[in-house]
Amino acid sequence: MSYWLYIYIWVMMILFFVKKIGNENLAKSIYWLGVGVVLIIFIGFRKGVGTDYWGYVEYFDLMKYGWLDGFLEPGYVLLMRISLMIFGDSEVGALLLSAIVSYVAILYAIQKYSTDVFLSFLVLFGLGFIFISVNQVRQFIAVTIVILSFSDIWNRRIALFFLKICFAGLIHYSAFIVLPLYLLIFRPVPLVFFWVLGVLAFMINYIDAFQAYIMHPLLIWSTPDVYSGYMYERLVTRSIGVRSGLGVMISGFIGIGILLFLRHRYEGLSDKVRILFNIALIGQFFLLATADLWAVSRIAYYFIIAWVLLAPHLFEELRKAYNGLIIQYIAIMYWVVLYIQRVFFLEDGRAALEYSSYLF
Repeated sequence: MSYWLYIYIWVMMILFFVKKIGNENLAKSIYWLGVGVVLIIFIGFRKGVGTDYWGYVEYFDLMKYGWLDGFLEPGYVLLMRISLMIFGDSEVGALLLSAIVSYVAILYAIQKYSTDVFLSFLVLFGLGFIFISVNQVRQFIAVTIVILSFSDIWNRRIALFFLKICFAGLIHYSAFIVLPLYLLIFRPVPLVFFWVLGVLAFMINYIDAFQAYIMHPLLIWSTPDVYSGYMYERLVTRSIGVRSGLGVMISGFIGIGILLFLRHRYEGLSDKVRILFNIALIGQFFLLATADLWAVSRIAYYFIIAWVLLAPHLFEELRKAYNGLIIQYIAIMYWVVLYIQRVFFLEDGRAALEYSSYLF
């Protein structure tokens, strides 16, 4: 448990120091060495950490002997084959390469598109993405590719956007659901659209019959060996229930509340902030709607990740709205407490609670 707090303190201290450096080249070097390399080593050389860790060890062994037979997405199979060539006959190489690809992507996205790397990482940790990187390896890689595609939306580079999403989808098929995001560039989304989403989210989460009616078609399209069986148990026999917990639900409502509160400033925002605003709000509603649907709720990651780039802009808007910094300090403490809560209480924290490494 303590290691997750140590890495958190280390990263945030380095980023706070980076903010104070006037030399841009020196700041970038410290950013990549002090944060990027440390996180890659910490995540890449873990041993037995993460709910799917031993599953990925098995995937690597099956791939080595040619027994995988299309069980995984072709993009991740290719990544494992590359690790076999570079690092040799060891599953550590596959997990290290996964960490390199995902954390290089997310660090680059934050460095290039965030106006405050400190706040962006504060949100990244608070949302639990460091735990996602050890528990849902393929999807985390796909999420980091998706966040790189957001700039193609506000820059209207449709071909490059679709190319990145297709690449992410070859790592984890669920990434293909992001493709409709490009529609957000054409016109501002009216506020009534979000209220409709809010009503649907509430009904899906709390009205069992409505949930079954909406989600039942997934039985046809889902993977037969995993998701279809789960959805059948969840929607037909009702024998599986995974309630999200009060903390997560409150976090969802707070996120929605902040975004809707700032809606009165919406028209004056840039295309970049407007699009990130829409993506994050859709993610909050999606998370609220599917909070107890296990694998389905993970689709929200592709939208919630927009918070990482959006947070610095919202913090600034909150500061202007209240004409002071107190609201920023309150928001920072909220994200700090949210991360600590995940470490000590939530499922993603428990899944990675006992950290061990091949290095120490």
